[in-house]
Amino acid sequence: MRSDGINRIGQLVGFWWFVDMKGSIILTVVTIHFEWASVRPVNEYCVTLKVSLMRYIAIILLIFSVCSCQRIKQNENGSKLRINFYVEKDYYVPYNRKLNYEPANDSIWEKRFDVRLSIVNNSDSVITYWTMTCDWQRSFIVNNLYIGFQYSPCDNNSPHQVKIKAHDSIQIKSTLVRNIEFDNPCKGCVGCWADQGHVQTTKIGLIFIDSSCKSIADYDNWISDKSRWNIIWSNPLNLRK
Repeated sequence: MRSDGINRIGQLVGFWWFVDMKGSIILTVVTIHFEWASVRPVNEYCVTLKVSLMRYIAIILLIFSVCSCQRIKQNENGSKLRINFYVEKDYYVPYNRKLNYEPANDSIWEKRFDVRLSIVNNSDSVITYWTMTCDWQRSFIVNNLYIGFQYSPCDNNSPHQVKIKAHDSIQIKSTLVRNIEFDNPCKGCVGCWADQGHVQTTKIGLIFIDSSCKSIADYDNWISDKSRWNIIWSNPLNLRK
C-alpha cells in the first residue's frame, strides 16, 4: 500500500512538469519508470525518484533553453527592420492581352496600385541584405493570391548587397497589379474569384538574407530554398476596393 501511494505521487509530479513544458513524449517515459520502480523497496525507490527527476528536469530545461534561443535568433532581424507599406495611387488601365477564359464584362480593365515600400533600420548598426540589382521583386513576396508585382524587362541582373545605415531607411517604389479575374469574372461562373482564400488585406514580405550569405552562389541556393527564408512583413493594407 505504501509503494502504491508513492507511485501515484510520482506520476502526478511528472504530469505537472510536462504540461508546463509541453514535453508529452518524456511524460510517458517518466510514468513508466515510476511504475516499474514502485515494486522496489521504499528507500531504493526514493533514491531512484530523486535521481530520475533531476535528470529529466535538466533535460527539459536544456530543451527549453535551446528553443528559446532559436526563437530569439529568428525574431532578432524582425525587430531591427521594419517594412512600411504605402499606396500612393490606384487606378484602372485597359487590358489588351488575351484571356484564357470568356469574361462576363464587355470591356476588360486591370486594377493597379503605385506603392512605396520604406525599409527602416531601427538598430544602432548598419544592416546588410541581399537582393537583385534589377529584378529586386524577387526578394519580396505577397501574402495573398490576388495581388502581385508588375515586372519590367531589365538587363545586367545579378545579386548584390544593400546596406542601410543605423536609424535610416531606403525607399522602393513599384506597381502592384490585381489579378484580372478579380474585377473581370468569367461568364457563367458560379461564385466570385475574389472571394477565394478570403484574405482581406495585403502585406508585402521581405525575404531577408543577411551578410552571413557570403557569395552569389550562396545567395542563389538561399533564395531557392524556402525553408531558409526569414520573412519580415509589412503593415497590412486593404487592396480589395
